[in-house]
Amino acid sequence: MIYFLLILLFSSGDCHAAAMLAPDFTVRAEKNAAGLALAVAPPAKHHFNTKAPSFMQKTCKKDDCGCGKHKISPDSLAEGAAVFTVKGCDHASGARITMHLCDDKKTFCEKHIVSVGFDGRPPAAGAGASSRPSGPQGGGKVNKHFSNGFFVNDPEAALAHARRENKPLMIDFFGIWCPPCNQYDEQVFSTKEFAAASAGFVKLKLDADSEISWPLKSRYKVGGYPTIVFATPDGDEIRRVVGFRPLEVFSGELAAALREKGDSFTSVVKRAASGDKKAAARAGMIYFERGEYEPAHKYFSLAVAGDPAIGEYRHAAAIGLLETKPGERAALGVYLERAIRDFPQSPFSVEWRTTLAGMTTTDAGKRKALYREAIAVAEKIAGNPDSVKGRDFAPGDMWSSAADAYEKSGDASGARKAWKKAAGAYRACMKTPDDRSGNIETAYCLWKSGEFDEAGGIYRRFQKKYPDEFTFFHGEANMEYSRRDYVKAERLAEKAFEASYGDNRLKSAALLARIRRDMGRKDAAVACIKKAIASVKVPKDDSTRTFKLVRTLKEIEKDCR
Repeated sequence: MIYFLLILLFSSGDCHAAAMLAPDFTVRAEKNAAGLALAVAPPAKHHFNTKAPSFMQKTCKKDDCGCGKHKISPDSLAEGAAVFTVKGCDHASGARITMHLCDDKKTFCEKHIVSVGFDGRPPAAGAGASSRPSGPQGGGKVNKHFSNGFFVNDPEAALAHARRENKPLMIDFFGIWCPPCNQYDEQVFSTKEFAAASAGFVKLKLDADSEISWPLKSRYKVGGYPTIVFATPDGDEIRRVVGFRPLEVFSGELAAALREKGDSFTSVVKRAASGDKKAAARAGMIYFERGEYEPAHKYFSLAVAGDPAIGEYRHAAAIGLLETKPGERAALGVYLERAIRDFPQSPFSVEWRTTLAGMTTTDAGKRKALYREAIAVAEKIAGNPDSVKGRDFAPGDMWSSAADAYEKSGDASGARKAWKKAAGAYRACMKTPDDRSGNIETAYCLWKSGEFDEAGGIYRRFQKKYPDEFTFFHGEANMEYSRRDYVKAERLAEKAFEASYGDNRLKSAALLARIRRDMGRKDAAVACIKKAIASVKVPKDDSTRTFKLVRTLKEIEKDCR
């Protein structure tokens, strides 16, 4: 069970972080029979000096554990790794680890001290820890495979390191509940190919459900996950990737970002405004992925003469813009028909058709025809994934889109079959039976296909594997709520709520409150809502997921009055 993962800058009474030559070592914690094992690893191209003093000092909530008084030697020590075990003392809240790092070229060695907290919070005050936060903020929980050379939930340290090393940034905005976010960790970030291709970047992971992510989410206008932003050493955006890309495709994105590392988004927009069609296409794509459809449409329109394929995205941007304007419903319908006519086999056209079908209330024949067309295109793309290679339209996603169209058309049998095929497609993409990404998607699709026992089996298997995480409790609770087994759903939702944090807590509270409302326990629903809202700081930015979730909770509360 992983309790935390920390990648921190040097914190010592000897000198300042800026004077250090090496990045800090990393610490990972795992529970075992002896206690809590702290696995320590040096940064790339560095090693530990095994002849120099290496020790750990515990920090405690109460001064009855000999905290800071005893130096604990490592259980094992080698140039590439060290392991310490924390035994006894229920009050231990963290540890202060001292190691000596040397570069592999043997030009220097220096002492590093890293302070860690066992519960994701900073170590106890007065323990000699860094004044900066030491772990995932807002209670964030990070999985074991998130240690692949990333700063985790420490944007200040990552930005400082990027400026000091004059390296571009790669910022991964992720959610622990998000299947493609997990897929990156399991299939891309953990590979030696990624390690080599990303060596020129300073890499940062930000838990999108945690408050620590808010400033950069707002700065880069991040609305969906995963979003990976590439930026200059000063933090100016270069390009971004939204959604999952397989290793070979993502390696190309890394190479492109390195080539463009001195070419900020601001300079791209200036060139685009001067008539540079390639710059216009790049500017349009960044605006599009940000959800800023008006400038996206403007720059796609400038670029389309140089690249007709951009026309597909120009239509998508125009539709996205019209969807934000309630008074433009008629114009939206006309534009949807135009987009479908111009790009009838586009993966975008699946959603365009289902949207237009939902707007078509007076012509039942046309509505059914649109749903049939959407299903046919989705199934065709699912059967030929190479036709959309390099884009975020996996076979499982397309089968899910087909299932959605079946449901909206009223064909329950067709929907169940499509959901079953979606489950099979997601399962086929898994590298191992324990892949989180594939199992999150598979369980959901099995539930939607009516295979409740099989879906429940996956949820429960992963609840045992991740008992302190909300994801799989929330998934099964949602399934049981849909089946109106309110007692079971409430029990699972309560576990999800207690294991959640940040935006996850608001999301879990919304589910638990709906369950209690439908059980007739409206006072308990309102109490849950108030507790959840009180646990988070509500941002002023109304485009953030946090703000929207709080608004949803207030709507449920109003419904309970």
